[in-house]
Amino acid sequence: TQSTWDYSLAQMETQELIKYLGIGNKKTRAIVIDYGKSKSEMAECKLLLEEKLGEPNQIANAMLEASTRAGDMRYTLDAQDYFFFVLVGKTYAMRHCRSLLEEMRTEFYMSNPTAENGTINEGTANAKFLIELFLKYNSPEKFDKTAEASTKVQDLQILIHKGLKDAMEGHDQYKEVEIKSLDLKQGAMTAEKTSAEIKSMMYWRNCKLCFIIACVIIAILLYIFIPIIVNATKQS
Repeated sequence: TQSTWDYSLAQMETQELIKYLGIGNKKTRAIVIDYGKSKSEMAECKLLLEEKLGEPNQIANAMLEASTRAGDMRYTLDAQDYFFFVLVGKTYAMRHCRSLLEEMRTEFYMSNPTAENGTINEGTANAKFLIELFLKYNSPEKFDKTAEASTKVQDLQILIHKGLKDAMEGHDQYKEVEIKSLDLKQGAMTAEKTSAEIKSMMYWRNCKLCFIIACVIIAILLYIFIPIIVNATKQS
């Protein structure tokens, strides 16, 4: 149906990539720097992080996972008790998440030299690199050939779906025009039949009227000429 095609096309055109990323301190469970565009997704991710960071036996340098309604969260801890996290769509490649988290850690210590001593606090860290990583990993096809090929395939699928959608819409419009044409044809035939019936009725009505007029004229003539004929007969 039309709604099914629209939903399928919308799903293909919506790319589920990076939604929210940031860095925090495990000891204080405070996020030092972060970047995202949806406040609701950010709040949900923060609550989940607080819950997960409170769990025992967290493995350093391992990529851990958790799910939210907004997407999948990947996070990792390091020896300095900093945690690095990213919230992504459910179709986002795992290898890109791992690469992003590693790059986040490297850039964080390079941009904030005092972080290794644990002296960095919320609001004092350099967060510019987070925005750059956000933009970079939202376009994985620019640095990953597999993602590039996948994007091209997806673009082709979108074109095919749009073509099929347009074809179906055209077919539906053709059927609608055909139905209207049949209705008009049927209406024309009905009008023609009615016109013929009216014409026949008017013909017989005219014939009846002519007959009545003829009878009246004959009666008048008889009324005039019969007395004349009778008088002429008597005189002769």
